[in-house]
Amino acid sequence: MRRFAGTIVVIALVSGRVVCGGGTFYISTGDGGVIYFTASGTVSVVQLTIINGGQVTVVTLIDLGTAQTFNFCGNVVAQFPANTLVTATYKHNGGYDSVVHVTR
Repeated sequence: MRRFAGTIVVIALVSGRVVCGGGTFYISTGDGGVIYFTASGTVSVVQLTIINGGQVTVVTLIDLGTAQTFNFCGNVVAQFPANTLVTATYKHNGGYDSVVHVTR
């Protein structure tokens, strides 16, 4: 029953992200039930900005003509070179996402 409830939560989270234009997919759970997401695409825009006094990296990935925009905590600009195909693994942290790993 516990596994079933966890599955429902994951489906709800993923469905919400896709409906909101996130286009992300659930990939695994780690220690403590942390949920990781992954997104792939060609880096179209990468910009470091300040929001509420903290650094946020805004990244837009394009995959099959569909653009996905992410707000990552901190300065991770170097991990997203322009016009490069990347796969980013991240976790959701409240209002912004935290990059776990980027593969080029």
